[in-house]
Amino acid sequence: MYCVELYKVIKMWKKIGLMGIITLLLVAALVPMVSAKGEATNIWDKISVKQGTTNALGGGSYISIGTNNTRVNVIYGNGEHKNSVKIIVDTVRYAGGLKIYNKDGTLKDKKILRYNAFVGQSFNYIAEVRNINNNRSVIKYVSLKGSWNIEGFKITNVSSNETRIDFTIYMDNVPYTKVFDNASVGDGVVNKIALHFHITVQMENKTIRGFPWYSYRPGRGLSLDGRKNYTGEIVSFQIKYDKEIDGWDYNDNTSKIIVANNIFWGISGNDKLIHIIAKRYGSSRADVENRSYGNNTLPHRRMLFRHGGRIVFTEVGEWQRIGKFRWESNVTVDNQTRQAYYQLVGGERMIKWYEYRVFTLTVLNGALIYPVGSSIFQDPSIEVNEFYISFGNLVVPSMGLSIIGIATVAIALVAFAIYRIKK
Repeated sequence: MYCVELYKVIKMWKKIGLMGIITLLLVAALVPMVSAKGEATNIWDKISVKQGTTNALGGGSYISIGTNNTRVNVIYGNGEHKNSVKIIVDTVRYAGGLKIYNKDGTLKDKKILRYNAFVGQSFNYIAEVRNINNNRSVIKYVSLKGSWNIEGFKITNVSSNETRIDFTIYMDNVPYTKVFDNASVGDGVVNKIALHFHITVQMENKTIRGFPWYSYRPGRGLSLDGRKNYTGEIVSFQIKYDKEIDGWDYNDNTSKIIVANNIFWGISGNDKLIHIIAKRYGSSRADVENRSYGNNTLPHRRMLFRHGGRIVFTEVGEWQRIGKFRWESNVTVDNQTRQAYYQLVGGERMIKWYEYRVFTLTVLNGALIYPVGSSIFQDPSIEVNEFYISFGNLVVPSMGLSIIGIATVAIALVAFAIYRIKK
């Protein structure tokens, strides 16, 4: 009975999960891209913070933090539109530089190739489970689609190179969505479910090593010319969220609490260039311990991590890291330090085209697993890096010397509809 019900719950969430995440990634088109204040000498001159409400993505409220090129977006349900909590980071990335030659071997053009990358996480439900005959079965669960509140919003300029934004999103007195076989429910509600966000934005000068330059020659196709180093600013975003579950009425001490979630990443860009570079030099991927997953590979069996770990996301061309998802092995349960686990249970993927743009998305279905208790507290995190690189003027000989500004590959989200924030 329990195994059947667990299967139904997981099947239901997986059925809506992929399309939900596909839509959720469109937040890059939703969230207002507020301009920074010109040439910045302080980190807080580069970033902007925006709050509001939306009817898109199931509706709710949002907080958007970031620069012209990177946005950290948190979407959550409100009284009008019940929704779960979703974290989406949208950033502009460099696939490399491209030299385009004429048939006679003369240089025709130079371009800096840009594309959009997405990294994020969504939270589906919290469940109490136990093992029966080596099968995990659900006792009860709480859907995280609800009306969330926000409190404690604060911006702290730590230094000229570091800013921190803190806030808490929470629900009080959340009723259990489903209870199986008359399991214990106590007062029938979870007293509090909260995500305490601590978003740190830091800026530093750094040399970017190994920036790839490609050449395209008619009849010979694309080749890697070499790699160069550039010095520029790096803006890093660390999104920590302390997860709090208070007042869970657990059945017995042998149960476990799981927080089902999806970790996802994707890219959008010019389809031919993305395809050629990815095929030859590697696609965007996620590295989990000694395994790599991308749009052609997914976990085929459950993977349980008994220690703290991370999932690292890499560039198209695999020359730089986009970001990472990290978790610790310890969790505070009823004021005692206990061991937590992370488990990958599968994955989903898609590739879509729209005109000349490609959109790829990979989703890893996972769960944070905690010992049972009335009060649970843990702090995973997501990190993303953004580059500010000055490539200078690109010089192309054509009947003498002419200066051509940086030409970028236009990036557009591939979707059936482009959503916008509706206030």
